Amino acid sequence: MVPAVGLLLGLLGLLVVAACVNRDAPADVDALTICASCHGPTGVSERYYVPNIAGQHYAYLVKQLRHFRTTHEAGDMRENATMNWHAVRMNGADIDRIARYYAGQTCQPGIHTWTGGELNNACTACHGSRGLSRDPAIPNLAGQQVYYMLRQIMAFRHDENAAANRNSHCSRSNERMGKAAADVCGDALLSAYYFNAQGCP
Repeated sequence: MVPAVGLLLGLLGLLVVAACVNRDAPADVDALTICASCHGPTGVSERYYVPNIAGQHYAYLVKQLRHFRTTHEAGDMRENATMNWHAVRMNGADIDRIARYYAGQTCQPGIHTWTGGELNNACTACHGSRGLSRDPAIPNLAGQQVYYMLRQIMAFRHDENAAANRNSHCSRSNERMGKAAADVCGDALLSAYYFNAQGCP
């Protein structure tokens, strides 16, 4: 990723840091309703910086929500001001219900089109040739928001500098992705647009 693109994404990230946090919401508002306010009622978000989670693996969704609650778990680290705030207010039943609901939805192609043929690189090797991973521990990326994917790549690439990364609202560490993100560089932007154009069969 060229430095200019990284700088732009970082500045945009600062602008949207609190866009979905509603600390004035009544305590009895259903957790799924709160999720839908940002991720969409069917898991397809209208906000470019919020990930689509329709059709995502149940196990992956559960794991990520737990990460947001505990920050660190089994060598993984994930911090996000918005999601940390919401996740700590969920109980186990909430997490299970939310994950099952969104896993049961159908992902949709994003706003971009792809005419360059099937992509074959380090990203598709794990996330699937069309963004549909066979491993429930690895997220599907079909139809995912381009901005969101690039922000995650940035977070994984800079996970060694945790102090600086916390200032950018999105901090993330994972042994597998940390190594992969450091190598993809030029493939990152290409892969993001490719995956965005894919959908669930």
